[in-house]
Amino acid sequence: MTRRDGVATNKALERNSNRIVVMKVIKKSKWNAAFRSSLQRLEKLDSPYLVRYVKCCEEEKEYRV
Repeated sequence: MTRRDGVATNKALERNSNRIVVMKVIKKSKWNAAFRSSLQRLEKLDSPYLVRYVKCCEEEKEYRV
């Protein structure tokens, strides 16, 4: 796990596919208020050169991506 400026990066196991994924936990703030709209663009993006976005869980104080 690494942590920097309100963002923690974790290695996790996706249970339905049994594969290892990277999960970022991002604390909500006024600086990342537009973050949700950026995720909507990432959902549509399909590139062999970028890490694939899977999903986001929004909680009261943080995003889990």
